[in-house]
Amino acid sequence: MVFTRPFVLARCDGEQPAGRYVVETSEELQDVVSFPVWRRHSTTIRLHPRPGLTQTVPIDPADLDAALVDDGAPADIRVESRLRRAHRADMKAFLDTARSEGIFRSGAE
Repeated sequence: MVFTRPFVLARCDGEQPAGRYVVETSEELQDVVSFPVWRRHSTTIRLHPRPGLTQTVPIDPADLDAALVDDGAPADIRVESRLRRAHRADMKAFLDTARSEGIFRSGAE
C-alpha cells in the first residue's frame, strides 16, 4: 500500500510517515457450506521505525481502511472494499434465511 501522507493506526506507535508499506492478510477457506467462504485470521503491516529495522504489527482492517480513506485511496484498494462488505452482507442474509428455513444449522444451534 502507498500512503501519500503521514497516517496513524491504533496498534502502531505514533504517526507513520508517507510511503510504501507491505500489508498482509491471512485468510482460510471454510468448508461449512456449498460455496466458498473465507475467514480472516490476521492482517499485519510492516513498519520501518528506523533505517534497517523492520517491524511487523497486527492491525485492525477497519483502522487501515480509515487511514486509507483519510489518505484519499480509491475504494477498490481498501481492505474492506464496498464490494467485499456487500458480499459479506449478502452472505449473512443468505445464512440467516437458510437457518430460519431449517436448511442450514450452525454447530452452536
